[in-house]
Amino acid sequence: MSFKIKTVTMFKPTDLNKYPKVDEVIALAAEDGRVVELKLTGDCCSGSYFEEQSIKDAQTLVGQTLFNIENAESARPYVKAARGYTDEKTDNWVDGTDAIHYHCLKLTTDQGVTVLDWRNESNGYYDGTCRVSGWFLPDDYADNIRFEDMESTS
Repeated sequence: MSFKIKTVTMFKPTDLNKYPKVDEVIALAAEDGRVVELKLTGDCCSGSYFEEQSIKDAQTLVGQTLFNIENAESARPYVKAARGYTDEKTDNWVDGTDAIHYHCLKLTTDQGVTVLDWRNESNGYYDGTCRVSGWFLPDDYADNIRFEDMESTS
């Protein structure tokens, strides 16, 4: 049974019972009403999000038939970004270091491949995951697949 994409919607969940600890979702709805959700979750003390360009790229999937979704390696798997803040008590600048982990999902359709980039920002110790749920999983698999975190070096 094919999965022809009718709509693509990105949202930040407000229903914490349906989407516990989920930061962002891209939902792909088929013409027959079936839905595949790409759910980003940040580990403790981190947050995950889709890149703005990836949200635009996902919109181009409308009208295409989805065959597969897989984890893909990013060209930039890990970056430390110097950040800081002003201490309110002393009014001095305090350096801090955050880390950004780069991840990609590769969606294969009847018209080619679309790569969706997503990020996780943390203190460097944590990362995020993408859970894919929906139509395309064979009956002998669970309803959700958790892609394994990619090992990356700084």
